[in-house]
Amino acid sequence: MLALLAGDWWWEVRAAVAANPTCPPEIAPLLANDPSTWVRRAVAENEHVAPGVLGLLAADTDFGVRDAVAEHPRCPGHLLERLCTDEVWEIRRSVAKRPDAPAAALAQLARDSEHWVRFFVACNPATDEAVRRLLESDPRPSVRAMARKSGARGRPVALYLALDRRSSQQRAGS
Repeated sequence: MLALLAGDWWWEVRAAVAANPTCPPEIAPLLANDPSTWVRRAVAENEHVAPGVLGLLAADTDFGVRDAVAEHPRCPGHLLERLCTDEVWEIRRSVAKRPDAPAAALAQLARDSEHWVRFFVACNPATDEAVRRLLESDPRPSVRAMARKSGARGRPVALYLALDRRSSQQRAGS
């Protein structure tokens, strides 16, 4: 039935199929190439989608689809490294927030031109000490504060902001 509905003319029906946790693995790649951004985003947000499909979506023209890939819990490290060079800073920020971000990606993002990206690298518990020391001399006070040991009292709040999907989506929309 889902395979039949995946070919429906109405994008909302196709998006519902894409979001369904039981979406057949052979259908997801087809929906990942759907003309509707909303269908592609639904595929990217499906927790059960295969990492190979996420690879297709990591190159999507819509930044919301790419951001959903960057925030996907099953996004492989090599895709996160690719997304840390995305032209949209919110996607780079989504990579910087991930506690499972590859060390190489965090090191690269620590030199990002956008201070919010560097801020979330400084907040990230996976950031190694050498990168943290680099951020201790950042031009932005908020980044320096999070990177310094004296900023440890503020880290729980920053980590909450970094890991809470609702608050980051609200900030991205405002």
